[in-house]
Amino acid sequence: MVKQSLLWLLLLHALYNPLVGENFYELHEEPRIESTEGAEFYSSKNQGWFWYQEEISEEEQEDWKVVGRTAPAMTSRQVRSIGKQRLWSMHPDEFIVVLNSMRKTAVQTLEVDDVRAYLALQDMARRKARSFSSVAGLIQSENRSRSMDHDFPRSSPGRIEKTKVQFQAMHRLLATAQQDYAVLFFTQPGCSYCQTQSKILELFESETGFQVKTIDIIQYPQFAKRYGIYSTPTISLLFKKKFKPYRLATGVISARELIRRMYRRIRFAEGKTTAVDFYLYEDEQGGSMDTASYLEQDREFFDE
Repeated sequence: MVKQSLLWLLLLHALYNPLVGENFYELHEEPRIESTEGAEFYSSKNQGWFWYQEEISEEEQEDWKVVGRTAPAMTSRQVRSIGKQRLWSMHPDEFIVVLNSMRKTAVQTLEVDDVRAYLALQDMARRKARSFSSVAGLIQSENRSRSMDHDFPRSSPGRIEKTKVQFQAMHRLLATAQQDYAVLFFTQPGCSYCQTQSKILELFESETGFQVKTIDIIQYPQFAKRYGIYSTPTISLLFKKKFKPYRLATGVISARELIRRMYRRIRFAEGKTTAVDFYLYEDEQGGSMDTASYLEQDREFFDE
């Protein structure tokens, strides 16, 4: 009986005494750390070490405005109020904002007037681009150095003739370079790609008269080490006077592409081209692809 009375007293004490009730655990919980380094990462469920958030710079925000990402919705009535002449002479960045905004409105509403307004802006942009091309074409037709027609013929007969002229120049150069340069072909037993490249080099020899020296890197490892050859097939051009190798290809390459690479490398080694016009052919000198000639002579606009 005494035990039951004590149990009832403890139960009543737990219900009505704040020290034992719901506030008991608050008084006995572990002390909280108010400020620790890195605590801000855990202040939100969307932040932390695995919720990396990259801040957007002011420049990126401005770029977004230019392309219309933050532009307000444009309506067909607003486009009409701007007017054709103002739209035609508008700065391209501003026009793009109007165009993109009107496109979004047209896609959203699918109203006839909105779609018609967007198509009208698109038509204006197309006409403006056509007009710019016309003015540029007129200027290019008056100055060969700015015209691409000579360097890149549009007709098939012109392209065929250009290729013919270029390969004639390549063969003339290779015919005079045989005494100063040698072609080294690095191979090794069991290399199937080497066998394929060997047949191509036979065609190369018959077409150019250049003799190819084949070197087995297993039989002559000292040459592989000297010229830095680690895989086959590899073709290098050796300048005999300086014993300086120029790597032309690693892997199978066609005879014509090999001739092109030799032509460019020899012209560069002899100072006929520089790094900025390494791909320049003889027939392109003074044209739209000639950087050196442009910098030295063609200054008619900048000297006005």
